[in-house]
Amino acid sequence: MRSGSKTSPSNRESRGNPRARAEAAHKKSRQRPMLEGPALVLWLVIVDVVSVHGYWLLTEGVTYTQASLLHISFLSLATLWFFGLDKWRARKDGRRVSEANLLALGVVGGAVGGLLGMVLFRHKLRSLKFRILLPASLLLHVALVLALHFTNI
Repeated sequence: MRSGSKTSPSNRESRGNPRARAEAAHKKSRQRPMLEGPALVLWLVIVDVVSVHGYWLLTEGVTYTQASLLHISFLSLATLWFFGLDKWRARKDGRRVSEANLLALGVVGGAVGGLLGMVLFRHKLRSLKFRILLPASLLLHVALVLALHFTNI
């Protein structure tokens, strides 16, 4: 070992021990708080509602169909980003995005992004919850947008 090296004995021991490395990565990832859980979903929905309704109020003539498509687009991009983030963190042994958050984002409007994230990142493909709930949510969203469109609201 070089003189003046800042490696502690515990760090030297963890180099060859995968469990110690995983625990060290877990401890390091816990140092940065991240908005997650119901707070994350609530924050995204609030941002989405404010942006959609702000756009709707600023531009006259925007229909509910257009506003709902804007809502679905925003949440789908956010869901796709979180699927990519979760896959990246899974590879790096970092702090993961919970399955409940990913499913909640898909159900409240991000089903398109969730399904794209599953395919593009090859993530959560084996999970039966995701394979059932995201396509069902997508069908529900399509039905709601079509209902809004054909009722001329």
